Amino acid sequence: MRPSISLFLCKQLAWALEKEQEAFKEHQAAVKAVDVAQNQAKNTLDGLHKDNNDQYGWLRGIAGSGLITLLRMVPGANVVLSDKQVAEKAQEVLGEGAVVGATQLTHVYTRLRNKLGQRLDDYLNPALRLGLALGRDLGKFARNQPLLFLFDTYEEVDEADALLRVVMVAAGARVGWIVAGRDNLWAGMEQRKRTIGKVYGYKDIVPSDRCLAVDFNAGGVGAFSANDIVTYFDILQARLPDFPMQVALSENDAEQIVEVTQGVPLAVKIAAGLFVETADLEVVTRKSDRKREIIDEMFLRYLLHVRDDESERTRLYGLALLRRADEPFAVAAALHLSTEQAKTGYERELIRLHRRYSFIFTEKEQPTLHQEVRYFLRLWLKEHRRNPEVEAVALRLNAAHEQVLQRLEEQWNYTSLRARLEDQEWVETYLDLTEQRFWLDPTYAVAYYNRGVTYDNLKEHERAMVDYTEAIRLDPTYAFAYYNRGLAYTTLEDYEAALKDYTRSLELNPHDAYIYNDRALAYIAVVEYAKALADFNQAIEIGKDVALFYSNRAWIYGKLAEYQKALIDYGHAIDLQPDDANTYISRGYIYLHLQNQEEAYKDFVLAAECNQEDVNAAWMVMYASFGKGRPGPEVAQRLVEIARIDPQRYEAATCRGIALGLQGKLREGLAEIEQAIVMSQNEPGQTQDAYFWKGMLCAYIGRNQAAIEAVEKALEEGLPPILLIPLHWLERDRPEFYERYAAPLLTRYNI
Repeated sequence: MRPSISLFLCKQLAWALEKEQEAFKEHQAAVKAVDVAQNQAKNTLDGLHKDNNDQYGWLRGIAGSGLITLLRMVPGANVVLSDKQVAEKAQEVLGEGAVVGATQLTHVYTRLRNKLGQRLDDYLNPALRLGLALGRDLGKFARNQPLLFLFDTYEEVDEADALLRVVMVAAGARVGWIVAGRDNLWAGMEQRKRTIGKVYGYKDIVPSDRCLAVDFNAGGVGAFSANDIVTYFDILQARLPDFPMQVALSENDAEQIVEVTQGVPLAVKIAAGLFVETADLEVVTRKSDRKREIIDEMFLRYLLHVRDDESERTRLYGLALLRRADEPFAVAAALHLSTEQAKTGYERELIRLHRRYSFIFTEKEQPTLHQEVRYFLRLWLKEHRRNPEVEAVALRLNAAHEQVLQRLEEQWNYTSLRARLEDQEWVETYLDLTEQRFWLDPTYAVAYYNRGVTYDNLKEHERAMVDYTEAIRLDPTYAFAYYNRGLAYTTLEDYEAALKDYTRSLELNPHDAYIYNDRALAYIAVVEYAKALADFNQAIEIGKDVALFYSNRAWIYGKLAEYQKALIDYGHAIDLQPDDANTYISRGYIYLHLQNQEEAYKDFVLAAECNQEDVNAAWMVMYASFGKGRPGPEVAQRLVEIARIDPQRYEAATCRGIALGLQGKLREGLAEIEQAIVMSQNEPGQTQDAYFWKGMLCAYIGRNQAAIEAVEKALEEGLPPILLIPLHWLERDRPEFYERYAAPLLTRYNI
């Protein structure tokens, strides 16, 4: 460790205590002693460099800190130091290709010990000498009154952090410390679980009865809420008597400040400074140039120690630009490691970063930036994306993602987009690549559109809508972005917004049949059947060979009771796609409305043959087969078998309920039917048969009014009257109810 670090710390402490640095007498003496030791060691090593003996040739080109790390191994070894131990440590601290043997290292250590004597400790571990001296000085100052220091570790936790821990121990119990940092400085076992390298925290040096760990992260007590910001600004204005005007911060203003600052105390302080400077809240909440000031200040704060180190800066840029940290190939690219370096130096580089920067920690052996640091760095990088340094990092990451995607393509030989979307690794890599292209060209609307499509396929529709909206902002004539956003709105049941987007998409692209089809479906959702029919007509005019369009128009005709037209369209759909079970079921329902039970039964059988896993098809085969006579126990057993096809469907619950009723377990059966009604609530138009069978079971139990209401509800929901035929069963079993209600109803519909 360099004495300059302890001198800086001493300077800060002297300023806080209003003392001259010369008052820290023990520390002054320790600095001189360390300087002497380091100069003597340098002279000794320089002499070895000049020695013609090849035994010391390996010293050339080795930095002092790396050599010190190796030399510390010699007196610390409890057994004879092995070449393997030294070689592994040399690889870690000096990099690939470093060749150092145990004998060579021991010889250098011996030469230094002979020259420096006891001063060798000051050379190898200056933090101990300097820290003890500085701590003892503080202990002396605290004799008359105790001291309390607030010490911010900034973002670097390597050498200076080690020094501070020694100072804390040496200062004694009358000196208290508040130590702030983004890492888990408290450490202990919790910290060691998060890092690959061995890390000691403050828990190791502070007695358990004299300490308190406080979590100031967003999930702890650290982030400012909107209410906190209102209170803070009120206090700020009250303490500034010369402030030109008192401004009441509204809840909306506070929320906007939270959005800009993420509630990070330092960012809030910067925002407050801008407010004090201008007495204008809009400076903080709305004006983009001043928002950039906050971002720039936070950026400088986080990168305080790397402003003059381009290599280190670009590593941090790379980590910030990553969408996720669990793809080692991309992380290696972010850390600027070659393929060969990544194979042997990946873990070592993570350890180094973790120990150097408190805002990087490792999770599942991957580097993760603290969330607030990542947020502000990414905003800064977005503003400076054309900076050659930033652009180079983005290009490097883009190439890495492309390589991973290419590897997946070659490994799995996908045959379709669906196959790709079913592979989670492909989806995640594609999202990585798409986001990386934003950094290269944030005006690339297609990238936002493509990522939106991917989010839609992952059922993350809100995130998809954000990307479609951005694509539209960048390209207001992007018809497909409007269309896909309309689909997302439809999925989220915001049909009015969906209709606006479909309409705008058609204005830009009036020859896309699928947009007409999907707008028609949105019209159906808002019960505008005439407009829906017009759109289906247009879709068929453009896409005459698409079975879906005919099926959808047939559905509308059925809803409008134009059953013959519906049969014609379903016939066209079946001609185009003869293996679609749903079309046969839908045509079967049309036949039921025409009271053609025989043809309906045939279509349901065809549907069941097309898809033997379709519980609805199997159920409708059974329902359409019911006649005027009550069936026997074999039908109950068949209904139980049908329910097993897909037990979680409402049709399965309906089948179980009817089966229980046929077995005489009426109340148990009614409970199943009630469950079927609940299960079908999210499937409009699908509750009709469940309500009818609720009516049947209520009639058998003797709850006549409930039975009548349930049957009427079934008809209201669209139950084809021919399916009332099981009411004939009540003629023998419940004659009074049959005569009073069922018979007149059946007569009305000629059943």
